[in-house]
Amino acid sequence: MSKKLFFHPTTIFILLIAAAVLFWSKDFSYPSQPYFDEVYYVPAINEYLKGNIEAYDFHYQKQPGLPYDWTHPPLGRLLGVIGVAGFGNNSFGWRITGLVLGLSSLVVFYLLAKKLFPGSKVVPLASLFLFIFDLLPLVHARAMMLDIYLLFFALLSVLMLLSYLNKSNWIKLALLGLLMGCTIATKWNGVFVVGLVFSLIFVRRLKEKRFYLPHYLAEIGVLTLTAVGVYLASYSQYFWLGGSIGNWLNLQKQMWQYHAGLKAMHTYQADWWGWPLMLRPTWYFVERFPTEARNIYALGNPIIWWTGLVSLPFLGVSWVVKRNFAWGLILLGYLSAWLPWSLSPRIGFLHYYLFSLPFLYLSLGWALSWLLARLGKWGRGIVLVYLLAVLTSFLYFYPITTGERLTYKQLEERFWFSSWK
Repeated sequence: MSKKLFFHPTTIFILLIAAAVLFWSKDFSYPSQPYFDEVYYVPAINEYLKGNIEAYDFHYQKQPGLPYDWTHPPLGRLLGVIGVAGFGNNSFGWRITGLVLGLSSLVVFYLLAKKLFPGSKVVPLASLFLFIFDLLPLVHARAMMLDIYLLFFALLSVLMLLSYLNKSNWIKLALLGLLMGCTIATKWNGVFVVGLVFSLIFVRRLKEKRFYLPHYLAEIGVLTLTAVGVYLASYSQYFWLGGSIGNWLNLQKQMWQYHAGLKAMHTYQADWWGWPLMLRPTWYFVERFPTEARNIYALGNPIIWWTGLVSLPFLGVSWVVKRNFAWGLILLGYLSAWLPWSLSPRIGFLHYYLFSLPFLYLSLGWALSWLLARLGKWGRGIVLVYLLAVLTSFLYFYPITTGERLTYKQLEERFWFSSWK
């Protein structure tokens, strides 16, 4: 293979996706039993597959101590049914849909980055590299948890938004509303996408020579009606099985009361302001042996997360000076997915920060591109060292995020801070 062909963006993209498939899917069916929030989602999936309407009932428990998740809308769990229906009620079947959507999210993200930075080869590829070799998205792509489903629909929504803003038509607008609906029908915190979409359309319309309020309101109306329609459609099985509107409304009320009033404590709960610093990762699973252990530990790549806290302010200052639309979208996307959690009355966990991460990767990709453009050979050296540091950190922490065997000494070495234990 010639040097020119090897370094072609398409070749690099294919190699990166191949690396993602290798690392993200390796032994993803371990452990064979549900862990962390899977213990709520897997029973619900199996009852959906059986056509049991009681799985939608917030009072229902098939067995004492065996809860079903009813606290989120059903779309993510219904998609999980596909894997169980195709591959059986086992760990492979539970997790395969999430893995496929997680890997698909990488492709969507790359296309999104190309839309935002059409003149750059570096930003899309560098950002994709960071996405793949972070650790938190990998952990969630390997688990039957709703967050990777939500991330997939959120990224698709932003990609469709960019397509719509580039060339507006009512079909694209309806598709955008459909994707927004899928996001919210997976988890309610997908509402951050709604705020992002409405805000960016408003900003774009204001920049036009003549802002026509009725047209903007019509856009919002189409998006809202379509999203609401999709949300209702996600309960099609419930209504098909005889669920009433009254009981459905009561379920929505119970969901709201659960999230607004949850005061429970958890050993690994983490305050929203500490997520970017990775102060409190989450231990999802451990299997102990006499001299070794296998762990699934949800944390991010420290090199990526902590350097992102430098690139974001740098990007913010640059946006203030030049008011670049892509830069503004990155900043708004990051903040809209993170800051609203400061108002949440319930406990939080590190993985709630997952939806800010794609925007963090984009800010870092932009910063790396800036270094290459401004510093010549020094810039290339800095970028190369940085990417090698990211990869080294990924390989170092990979075993404790994927359940590989480590001695207790090796495990202890990876807990850099007491708050990580």
